[in-house]
Amino acid sequence: MAGGYEKIACNLFLANSINVHRVHPYRVKSFIRACGQLSKIDRIDAVMLAMYGKERKENLQLYQPHSKH
Repeated sequence: MAGGYEKIACNLFLANSINVHRVHPYRVKSFIRACGQLSKIDRIDAVMLAMYGKERKENLQLYQPHSKH
């Protein structure tokens, strides 16, 4: 699931001691639909991503980069 930009962003956050969780886009999309939100604009996406994290923060697994062995 790791592509180019999100992998760079995750590693940059980790390098600056910021916890990161990567979620599969389908899970977030399902969450947004379950909340009854059908609009697709950046501002709403940001709010919904924040809600997803806030509601699930106790169960989210932190991102760990693959070792380079």
